[in-house]
Amino acid sequence: MPFVEVDGCGGRWRFCYVISTPTEVSAKHVDPSLPTIVFLHSLGSGKETFERQFDNPSLRQFNLVAFDLRSFGDTGGTVPKKPWLPADVTEDVFNLIKALKLPPCHFFGLALGAYVAVDIAAKYPHNVLSVTACSPLSAIEPAHVVEGRKQLSDYFVNFALPKALAGSPDEAYADDVILGAIQLLYNVIHMPIVHAIARLSWDYVLRNYTESVDHIDTAFETNVRVFLERQPFTKDHLKKIQCPVTIVHCADDVAYDLGAAEELKHVLDEAAVEVFLKEVPGPHFGCVTHPKASVLLSLHASFHSRYDQDKHCPF
Repeated sequence: MPFVEVDGCGGRWRFCYVISTPTEVSAKHVDPSLPTIVFLHSLGSGKETFERQFDNPSLRQFNLVAFDLRSFGDTGGTVPKKPWLPADVTEDVFNLIKALKLPPCHFFGLALGAYVAVDIAAKYPHNVLSVTACSPLSAIEPAHVVEGRKQLSDYFVNFALPKALAGSPDEAYADDVILGAIQLLYNVIHMPIVHAIARLSWDYVLRNYTESVDHIDTAFETNVRVFLERQPFTKDHLKKIQCPVTIVHCADDVAYDLGAAEELKHVLDEAAVEVFLKEVPGPHFGCVTHPKASVLLSLHASFHSRYDQDKHCPF
């Protein structure tokens, strides 16, 4: 996979990315004649979250772009500041867009990625053509989700700390982390793609978060604190958005109920943003288990809204 060097928080950093075009699985540049869709992942896994989108013939008509954000996947590394907040992720993504010289894009964000996509649309409206926010976070993290995230973090520290200090880790804690993550993200749905992504993601966890105490701290910053210390969006912030936003609630999401999506729609409505809300089947990471319902149809709505004016929709 290619890397790009980006100037941002903490200096220069190398980010792993993938650009797919209709003619190249891994291209150096987007095709300027085609729309570009940027996929933003959440916690638990990196760009591999969108494997089924990059394999989809309908979406492969366009430029598809995904990154491994800081500390995830092949990007890895530690965070340059604490606390690490969603605004820091937004700046990383914007700097990546500039470094790759991407044109104005359509954004598909999952969970935390949805928060970042909306934030980018508000801060940099001229770079965003539409936003699809799948499994959006609630304004305030629900108590049961806070408890679950902290419990998984404690299990991970119990596993990783002996390993970082050259001791013998207790593999039972690793099993608890993996099972808990699958329950949160997939509702323990047994599908080959779920197990494949889970295995790959755990390999990245071992590589990126167990080398030292600083790496263990980074795991907490980018997988727990970034969720707990985020700020709710305000009407004044969102009114800067100039593109349509489609919100996708996955009906079997155990972390965030329909109220979280309705809450986001309400504040976007108040900000006079063109917004749509769709409820589709699937768990929190519905783009993996139900890719047509959660991604294709939702992107179709965003594209139609964007291109209706000249009666040209890309698909």
